Amino acid sequence: MKRLGFIIFLLSFGLYAKEFKQLKPLNEYKDSEYNLKSGIEYVEIRTYFGNNKENREEYDENNFIKEISIKSKTYDNKFVNKFKNIKPNFEDAMIRKHKICRFMGCFYRISLAFVQMSDKNIIQLNRVEDIVNLFNNIKTPAELNLVLWLNDINKHRTDYEHNESYKKVKNGYEVISIYQNSVLNFGECGVFKYKLFVNDKGTIEKKILLEKKLKED
Repeated sequence: MKRLGFIIFLLSFGLYAKEFKQLKPLNEYKDSEYNLKSGIEYVEIRTYFGNNKENREEYDENNFIKEISIKSKTYDNKFVNKFKNIKPNFEDAMIRKHKICRFMGCFYRISLAFVQMSDKNIIQLNRVEDIVNLFNNIKTPAELNLVLWLNDINKHRTDYEHNESYKKVKNGYEVISIYQNSVLNFGECGVFKYKLFVNDKGTIEKKILLEKKLKED
């Protein structure tokens, strides 16, 4: 019923206009749908989780999920074990950094990217712009969706449903993002519709609230 209600909201907001195409979940895109620059063989993005220890963030290097991995055509799977032993450095990391408080207390999350170069060296990236720079401009829906995800466009304000659609325009993409929130701690409860413009370099230049329908008490 909750899912059906969200679909009705999407229809009422006009998300499925003919000129827009819906973006798939990030993990449904194939390696071939990304255009990594020459010299980059593998990209892995992880989200780590931590707790509040003595009024500071403390992350557990063993408590993470692999959000996405992208292999180039030249990637050799025999190097996959190198990534299992990576020690993350959380200093100066800023990607999708967020404090999440719920009924049982607060915890933290942060995302990091690890990149294997053609010389087999592995580097860590801590900033959104450094990850976006791994690509030859933003040319595919997969790359566009990754930009939106990296920028955490809804700032973790949705606890249930969100949906993004796009159309190609001059020098970039126009994106419609709709999300639903029912947790007061995340902000206003209801359904929200935004329009964004993402340029070909992967920078979000505009974000405008188009409409919102607040949850009735």
